[in-house]
Amino acid sequence: MSKTLLTLLGSSVLAGLVGLAEPAAAATRAVVVGIDGYTNIRRLNGAENDAKDIAAVLRKHGVSDLRVILSNEATRDQVLGALDAMVDRAQKDDLVIFSIAGHGNSEVWGAERPKDAKQGDKYEVFLLRDFFQPDFEGRIPANKRKEAGERILGREFQARLLKLEQKGARAVFVADTCHGGGLTRQVVAGAPEPTYRASPPYPSHAAGEDPLSFLYPGLPPEFDHLKMLPSLTFLAAVDRNTKAPEVRLPAGASTYRGALSFAFARILEGAADTNRDGDVTREEIFQYIKPFVRQATESKQTPELQPSDQAPEVRGKTVIRLAADLGGAEATRPQTANRVVRIFVDGGAPIAPSRGRTGDLDITPARDKSDSDLVFVPGPGGRNGRVVTSTGDALSYDAPATDLPAIAEREIARRELLEIGRGRSIEMRLLDKKAGAAGAASDRTYKSGETVEVEATLPPGGSKHYLLFNIGFDGTVQFLYPIVGKDRIQLPPGPNTLANMDVQRPYGADMMVLITSDKPLTGLIGTIKALDGERLALDAVSAIRKSLTEDMTISTQSLFTVQQ
Repeated sequence: MSKTLLTLLGSSVLAGLVGLAEPAAAATRAVVVGIDGYTNIRRLNGAENDAKDIAAVLRKHGVSDLRVILSNEATRDQVLGALDAMVDRAQKDDLVIFSIAGHGNSEVWGAERPKDAKQGDKYEVFLLRDFFQPDFEGRIPANKRKEAGERILGREFQARLLKLEQKGARAVFVADTCHGGGLTRQVVAGAPEPTYRASPPYPSHAAGEDPLSFLYPGLPPEFDHLKMLPSLTFLAAVDRNTKAPEVRLPAGASTYRGALSFAFARILEGAADTNRDGDVTREEIFQYIKPFVRQATESKQTPELQPSDQAPEVRGKTVIRLAADLGGAEATRPQTANRVVRIFVDGGAPIAPSRGRTGDLDITPARDKSDSDLVFVPGPGGRNGRVVTSTGDALSYDAPATDLPAIAEREIARRELLEIGRGRSIEMRLLDKKAGAAGAASDRTYKSGETVEVEATLPPGGSKHYLLFNIGFDGTVQFLYPIVGKDRIQLPPGPNTLANMDVQRPYGADMMVLITSDKPLTGLIGTIKALDGERLALDAVSAIRKSLTEDMTISTQSLFTVQQ
């Protein structure tokens, strides 16, 4: 989501506001919206799950001023009415949460627009259950005009946020939607079609066709939100360049979720309070969300978190006081990941159920693609084939069918690392070394012969001991760094280049695992070295669990490759 969403009202709106008396005690208030059941555009699978999860956590911790709006109630009148009522009730120092999960989009201002908007400029909208989009000429059928108005403009939300700011409330806006970014990687042939929280682009409304155009003259002008909304913490599912896929969370579950909403629910449980002081700051929220969302979606989704100002007084601002706001919420400990892997064979006999190499896995045939974790598409002869994930990536383009148990074990290892790393990950990314890319971050599919750089950004503080290794598509462990006597054994704060990798066979998926610690990792390094070249991904994960300390970070970065 772009910064446009948070540039909203001019100073003229401030005139005439009346100061409010300070309440005896701050309260926590929330409006939580989740929309799956769209009637005129593609349905979603996990937005209601998101709303129910966030609401359940809030209820568990004693929040009673809570309105939950699911698909059947998700109309413009209901959402804005609930939000307005909450804004009216809000008092100084309240924690006020508004979250919305569903489809978003970007529209373009036409001849009918606010006074400060330019024709052709984009603006963001949130789509409600019955939204009906204009046809290719920008027109709406006469019997669908009400449905065409079933959307909320970003500026309408922004006006409410300003009121909360002027009341002295601490506002958190969670927008688990997307508004026009592109796909990080194309869905490979044979994969199930993922669902994304953005409807396809549609034409601008022709003159006189938008039932909300009567609002435009009264919409306030834009302003610098960093100055005018210092108490707002804004969590958006995506930046300008990515889309928000629905993924199975917790990892391996049968239900779909939005990664941002899942992370936010865990933050409400206290998971982001890394220093255990009872206060959750913006810095802690941002450091929890960004690595988790990227890893949960295998780098398909990069959230936008605002304010983006790096100043300590901005990033260090307390957003949630766990004791006062949520009754002393305490984070749940990481659990063992789901060990069921459902594999669908597209064009061949179903796989035989298996307990895997370790005897405690459940590798089972899936009913269809939509029910699967992995899809095997046999090639000519049926012995080798393509293995693809439920989110549309290729793990391998030429895997023997006999490798499927090892590939399933690799999937369990991915889930385990995501679970262990929740709240203890740092940002990793790929830098595109292709001529003309100038080292830009990119999670695209890389082609044979290209070079990609792996970078990790360590937080402020002292240098860290580290270990970097790779898990191949079939669970093969590959020790990378450090090589004693040759490489540096510690990483300093800030960006660090970990490796430059030339894309070569075997093509498909690699998952780089970075461990950092205040203390030497000598024992863990020795264990991973001993596993080098072996299909023992779960043994590597087990070694990490046994070595786990409070100061340790566990981060992953996926790399997808294809032959030119």
